[in-house]
Amino acid sequence: MIPEPTGPYGLLPAGCHRATLDEIADVFVKRAPFAGARDKLWSTFLTYLDGVWVHLPSARLWIDGGFVTHKAWAAPHDVDVCLVVRSRELDAVPDAVLDGMLTKFSSSGGRIQPMAGAVDAFVAMRGSAEDQQYFRNQWSRVKGPDQSEVPGTEKGYVEVLAP
Repeated sequence: MIPEPTGPYGLLPAGCHRATLDEIADVFVKRAPFAGARDKLWSTFLTYLDGVWVHLPSARLWIDGGFVTHKAWAAPHDVDVCLVVRSRELDAVPDAVLDGMLTKFSSSGGRIQPMAGAVDAFVAMRGSAEDQQYFRNQWSRVKGPDQSEVPGTEKGYVEVLAP
């Protein structure tokens, strides 16, 4: 069960909170600010996951960002996700398919995100303590309304296991 987001930033308690997709929809779509915008993002994200789990059937999802908060000042603009995958599964995915699943960076530094920008997706290798610690650190950072990092504040993220 997902703890209730609290405080001025509408955050989950620090750490990883395992949940189902239905629980995420309940807490971060139905009961969150900007439910209409969140519902559109969530529908797009579920379509994205259909493709992910075809190619990466044991991928774990670490979902983060404004989507897994109850911030009151703005609707989330995407769903941030880290696909925690086994190397043998990742190696079996054709490059053309993988390119459509993950966020890329252009030569000018801009992001090219899957699903017309509705998903911001990265990958970490299961079994790689370094990869996973990097995303745990990134996913714990908090940004305020002005998009600057809030020092001394940590937030939680949600983990979903493959169906």
